[in-house]
Amino acid sequence: TFAHEWQVDYLKVDFCGVEMPGTPPENCTGVVGRSCGTVPVESAGQYAHWSALSTALNKTGRPIYLDLCPHAIADGVGTEVPKGKLMYAPPKEWTLSQRRALA
Repeated sequence: TFAHEWQVDYLKVDFCGVEMPGTPPENCTGVVGRSCGTVPVESAGQYAHWSALSTALNKTGRPIYLDLCPHAIADGVGTEVPKGKLMYAPPKEWTLSQRRALA
């Protein structure tokens, strides 16, 4: 596999476009002209996507560090991000064991 041929040990998922509910596809990232990703912003769907990627990497049999960027909708509490805006953080619904399982 590519992981072995290229001796991959680190994967950074740099742009993690998310599907924002009720947002037109041509502006779902907040930047006109930039396309949407396929990772849902809702907690369970997003976790399923990242979990599938983590599982696929683990199946290579090579230790690969996965650096991803989960998203959450800000609730306006304890963050500078205004309520309802997208922020780069794991959703609050994810448990510690879920977060660790993605590692």
